[in-house]
Amino acid sequence: MSHLASRLDMKVLGADVVDLSDRSGNMLNDFIPIPTWDQHPSVGDVTVAMVQGVSESLGEGEELDAIICASGGWRGDPKPPQPTAIAEEVMQGAREYGESIDQMLEMNLYPILAAGYAANHFMANEGT
Repeated sequence: MSHLASRLDMKVLGADVVDLSDRSGNMLNDFIPIPTWDQHPSVGDVTVAMVQGVSESLGEGEELDAIICASGGWRGDPKPPQPTAIAEEVMQGAREYGESIDQMLEMNLYPILAAGYAANHFMANEGT
């Protein structure tokens, strides 16, 4: 971030589930809050937040030169049911497994898809 802001004199927008503007050392020109996984956002929710934030941050006729998406988070799989588990416990384990996969997608895939949509809409022809 500092290289882009100070050495290349680029406008730098941050987007995350955690507000980093106070910790960025004034390297961000603006910050875009993204819904957190505990809010169970859809891809649409994340994309709308991203597009709205970029739209509000850019001036008339401004375009993006680059989008750097460093999404990521980790949630381990839940403990599997014991071999002696009753059907109800097996179904609960299946639900917990599915929920952990949903959270991994929300943390790792949704931001990439949202950034791709934003790039399609706001990226300059010379952008990367």
